[in-house]
Amino acid sequence: MPVIKLVSRSAVLTLLVLLLLPASSTAQGNLKTPWGNEVQAVDKLLREHKWKQGLKKARQLGREIARKSWFAPGLDKDLRDAAFMQAVAEANLGLREDAIWHWHMAWNLDPQIRKRDLTPYGDAARLLKEFPLRKKGEVPAPFEYRRLDLYTQVTRPKLEEKLLHAVIENTEGARQRPGDFHFEAIVDKEGAVHHPVLLGDYHPVVTYEVLRWIHKLPPLRPGKVGDETSDMVEKFVISFNFQRW
Repeated sequence: MPVIKLVSRSAVLTLLVLLLLPASSTAQGNLKTPWGNEVQAVDKLLREHKWKQGLKKARQLGREIARKSWFAPGLDKDLRDAAFMQAVAEANLGLREDAIWHWHMAWNLDPQIRKRDLTPYGDAARLLKEFPLRKKGEVPAPFEYRRLDLYTQVTRPKLEEKLLHAVIENTEGARQRPGDFHFEAIVDKEGAVHHPVLLGDYHPVVTYEVLRWIHKLPPLRPGKVGDETSDMVEKFVISFNFQRW
């Protein structure tokens, strides 16, 4: 004879509530991660369209996570959301290039960000949907790809030697060995770096901090095809080490 288990009415109601909750209500805040409550607090500011306050808090949160965490589970998602929230605020504040860079930072940290519902975030949806993370070797608009032949002189973009090294402030990371960070990016005619794509697997803190560091660099010496500056896809190797903060 089968055993019938009775379920209380309150348990049924609780289950129905959980099933009816939108997926974004839990995923958006990463409540199961160490920084989930902080992420959710900043996200709330953005959903209220408090762009300047949200941007300030998202920047602070990203730095705090990157400095204080190393072994925490879900660290890739917390840092992904810190980058994403910066992109949302910057897009709404008219900081176009900053927004696109942080959007790609988030995508490099966790490709699942592409599934994020952007409708609650004002004008960010229009900009971010236009710039998904490119594939390796791809040159998206508005950049121009120039076909080369054996007789064309090409000068590659160049980063000053003293800028090829990043220092990451992280107390736990200070116990880790230095390393190299390989990535590909587009260098435009003015020497600005765009559309970073990782060429390896890295700890989330390394990815977040090195890409943040790269974005703050002054323009590179742009590449040339013949005598004319040109957009170019370039591979870079940035060495990094750690220090306590």
